[in-house]
Amino acid sequence: SRLPLLVSTDQEHGIVCRVGEPATLLPGAMALGAGGSRSDTRRAAWIAGAELAALGVNQNYAPDADVNVNPANPVIG
Repeated sequence: SRLPLLVSTDQEHGIVCRVGEPATLLPGAMALGAGGSRSDTRRAAWIAGAELAALGVNQNYAPDADVNVNPANPVIG
């Protein structure tokens, strides 16, 4: 086909981590937001994007807008 393959993932980091080692272990969005450092957040996003691109991933479905209203749901975070 003349159309390129679209490779995507939801590499959110933190608890939801689809790509394991040797990828860099980064904090999730909630932890980055709680830390309050824009420069740390930018750096984490740059690292994640560069590593996914090196693996051939074209699109990352992260960060996303989960609503954390259930304390018994450990997936969000």
